Amino acid sequence: MKRGFTLAELLIALVILGTVATFTIPKVLQSQQSGQWSTGAKEAASMVSGAFIAYKQQNTLTNTTRASDLTTYMNYVSVDTSSVFDGSGATNDCGAGAPNTRTCLRLHNGGLLQYQLNVRFNGTNNTNFIWYAYDPDPTVDSGNSLVIFLYYNGLLTSWDNCLSGSANNLWTVAPCPDPRAKPSWFSWN
Repeated sequence: MKRGFTLAELLIALVILGTVATFTIPKVLQSQQSGQWSTGAKEAASMVSGAFIAYKQQNTLTNTTRASDLTTYMNYVSVDTSSVFDGSGATNDCGAGAPNTRTCLRLHNGGLLQYQLNVRFNGTNNTNFIWYAYDPDPTVDSGNSLVIFLYYNGLLTSWDNCLSGSANNLWTVAPCPDPRAKPSWFSWN
């Protein structure tokens, strides 16, 4: 007589596998998405850093250098003044906020890099900065944006790692670091 599994044993095994899959598949998919978003943010940060270096090679860096001055040296698909910037509300949408118009650059990875036209260093100290905000998935309103600070000395960091006493012409950032400003999907590592 051949021995095998009964129908009940097979059904129990399928239920167990289904339960395990229910809990693991969403975590795997979220981890994959977080990795893609983090990679896109690092690409955007690298582009900002490269644009800063290229700008300094061809121009004199001053306290009036604006975030918009660096865009000539950035590689992006198009300027976007009509998209909704993820989770930021109407005042932070691309093209909003006159006279402090916010402009977005549509990047090759599908994300948006936002900056404000009138943001400038407003000083030559190492704590003076200009900022950019990166939205990894502008088609979904989930509040997943990352603020990137570019300091006058070329230091590049995110809001949660900003230097104490950081300032530009629009606001002063205090306290630094602010861990609430770090998206869960992003890490510099």
